[in-house]
Parts: sequence; C-alpha cells; structure tokens
Amino acid sequence: ADALQDGTILCNLLNKVQPLGSEIIVYRSKPRVSLWMLENIHLFLQGCLALGVHKSPETLFEPLDLFEKKNMPKVTQQVSSLQHPHFFHVTGDSELVRAQGVCWRNS
Repeated sequence: ADALQDGTILCNLLNKVQPLGSEIIVYRSKPRVSLWMLENIHLFLQGCLALGVHKSPETLFEPLDLFEKKNMPKVTQQVSSLQHPHFFHVTGDSELVRAQGVCWRNS
C-alpha cells in the first residue's frame, strides 16, 4: 500500500494500458505534498472510468481509501480489474496493444 500511496505507480499503470496514440494522464511524478498525492489517485480513478474498468463513480474506491489505507480490499479489487482480458489483446508479434479507443487527460 505504501508504494501506491502517492498515486504515481497507478497513473503510470494507466498510461501503459491506454490506447496507442492517445493522450496520456499527466500526473506529478514525485509528489511531496499530500494534496498532490491525492490528485494523482484521483487521476487514476478518472482514468479507470474512462477505460470502462468501472461503469460508475460509485463503484470506485475513494482517494482517501488508499491514501489513509482504510479500504484496501476495494483498492485491490479495482487495481486487479485492470488485468481483465477485455482491456488488452496481443498481436501476432506479441506487441501489447492497449485498451480500446479511449483517451483522457488531466485538464
């Protein structure tokens, strides 16, 4: 949980599974302030919605769930849901082609 607490690994993960050629999540790579860490977690959650990992905001964990380590089963469930084959397919040369035509950006 400590490794995920600032949101950078989660944002980086979503940048890896985004569609090729689409815009990336812009996040703070070395947040030093709690507010920036929570913002990174929020960006991850919004990216999950954009990818269709979850259909509504009600199914997402809250940024404080991870930041304060309050609801780790829900956090784990959501991160694990990115493994679902629906979000990936592999081409003949084993190049990873990322999720399906969705892009998002921190605005």
